[in-house]
Amino acid sequence: MDISNQTLYQEITDKLKTVPKEVLERISAYSSEIDNNKEHNFELSEEQKKVFRK
Repeated sequence: MDISNQTLYQEITDKLKTVPKEVLERISAYSSEIDNNKEHNFELSEEQKKVFRK
């Protein structure tokens, strides 16, 4: 993992330390969906984007 990936990973990890379990479950579902649809263009809804901005 190069330094930019490590930094991004650390930023995400730090943000996830304080979110409620329900949010973590939703994030997990989003990431699973993205992983299952790698060949598709996945775009978050505005509501989903708001969740990630918090």
